[in-house]
Amino acid sequence: MTKTELKRYLINQFEYSYERKRSLENWLIRFVCNEQGCPPQGKLTDIITSGCISGCVGSLIYISDCIKFYTKYEEQIWNLICEVRENTGQTLGQFLDSFSCSLEDNDSLKVYLSWFAIEQTAYKLLNTLESN
Repeated sequence: MTKTELKRYLINQFEYSYERKRSLENWLIRFVCNEQGCPPQGKLTDIITSGCISGCVGSLIYISDCIKFYTKYEEQIWNLICEVRENTGQTLGQFLDSFSCSLEDNDSLKVYLSWFAIEQTAYKLLNTLESN
């Protein structure tokens, strides 16, 4: 998987460049392409297998960074949640209960939803690119 393939994926997914630039996919692709010493496919696999809680996404370790990320991508994050809920038949309560830790306050909710969005996007991106 090369940077060119990842960019081609973005172009195919989004008709307009402003949508592409503001997408979760774009954020994630830029992140994995800028990582030193690890090919994009390897980094996506790390995110999927270890999860963001492991610290493998360095720009989303601190709560303040996660909250900024959540605020920027809130609509896309909730679209992903709706998609997952539709596919699994879960209620919102069941979805939130599926997190392995307690969501004690609004900030922790934003952190875990941000991580969920990155992990889910990594999974979708890797599956799409591997199937082509």
